[in-house]
Amino acid sequence: MLVHAGEAREGVGILRNALTRAPKDATIRYHLAAGLARLGEEAEALTLLQDLNDSGHFPDQAAAEELRQQLRGAL
Repeated sequence: MLVHAGEAREGVGILRNALTRAPKDATIRYHLAAGLARLGEEAEALTLLQDLNDSGHFPDQAAAEELRQQLRGAL
């Protein structure tokens, strides 16, 4: 929520911590990618999104794919 509330840097820090505890959680990975994209870290965000795309279905898949396409166009 912090990522979407304009506090992306803090949100990314929290999400990175959460990812160390649940490295396969697709929702955490998607929100981390979104936060990284907001911070201008497009390459890292794209890597996370590509990994998610390869991992199969997850609840935020449509939003993740949309973000992935946007970032691919930006790079």
